[in-house]
Amino acid sequence: MNIYLMLLVLLPIAAGVAAYLLPKRVSELLALMIQGAHLVLATLTFIQSTTSPISLNLGGWAAPIGITLYADRLSAVLVLLVSFLFLALLVFNLRRHYVNKQFFMLFLLLEGLLCGIFLMDDLFSIFVLVEVSTIVVALLIMFKSDSRSMYDGLIYLLVNIFSSTFLLFGLAILYKHTGTFSFRVLGDLLRHVENVQSLYLPYALLMTSVCLKAALMPLFSWLPKAHGTPSAPSVVSAVLSGLYVKGGIYLYLRLSQSFSIINIRPFFLVCGIITAIVGFMLAIAQTDIKLILSYHTVSQLGLIMLSVNMGDVMAQWGGVYHIVSHALFKTVLFLVAGVIIDEYETRSVYEIR
Repeated sequence: MNIYLMLLVLLPIAAGVAAYLLPKRVSELLALMIQGAHLVLATLTFIQSTTSPISLNLGGWAAPIGITLYADRLSAVLVLLVSFLFLALLVFNLRRHYVNKQFFMLFLLLEGLLCGIFLMDDLFSIFVLVEVSTIVVALLIMFKSDSRSMYDGLIYLLVNIFSSTFLLFGLAILYKHTGTFSFRVLGDLLRHVENVQSLYLPYALLMTSVCLKAALMPLFSWLPKAHGTPSAPSVVSAVLSGLYVKGGIYLYLRLSQSFSIINIRPFFLVCGIITAIVGFMLAIAQTDIKLILSYHTVSQLGLIMLSVNMGDVMAQWGGVYHIVSHALFKTVLFLVAGVIIDEYETRSVYEIR
């Protein structure tokens, strides 16, 4: 069962490489077969994680020295969600005119990177995967290579590089204090820290990066440009809004567990409320169908942050449940919006009749 964790990360990457090297018809069939096997493995991992967490030490080095893949109920359900939606999106992509070898490879690479982010136990490995996935997403946004796509892709790339700088500085200071990047080891070590004030700076740096990636108020202005860009295929917007942005929420949950000694949930509760209200108000002010959905995603992220910071276990799992539900319905909404835009050749809701 433990080897499944490695396969969940490597299978989509292998499928992406094969898609680039093989003829299109062969690569599509192979990708669907691999994705079906990936969904089966993700389902088995989720079933096992409901009874006890699963871990795999890569290279034979145990934590906190080695790299560990770790699947508990939270990460397993997110990996299952990624696997299911990518299979559905692969089917949706069949016979699409924009799908070529490069797009197919980048799309499948992103799935493997997302699974790696959700399964990695140490923050530095997650940092590396986030950096690589940022480049992949930027390339998908800039896929049409016109002026608008290049602008939106570069905005997304620069904002996320800025965010990763905060993450890297926070990791460096945190490692100086603890000597580890492991979520589980950090949780045990930080609970016994006497000088809590020494953790304020790394915590602030890490949370600034996470809030930017999770598009919390006021750090959300990049999201509509990236998710609602008219130059990227709708399937890219569906992946970004339905799945990829949830990585910021996932990192917030993990860091909150590790830094349980620092409790500023009321602050993030207020941030969630403000983000939900502002995102909703901006959504109803739009006429572009994709921008409506993009600002609506901002609002839903605020609702999720509101739920996970209420200090109640049921409310927290309700927030996780909404991560899953939002991923499902927002993916479908962006795909339907793409079909409508192709049919009516307009993005304005007032011109669609």
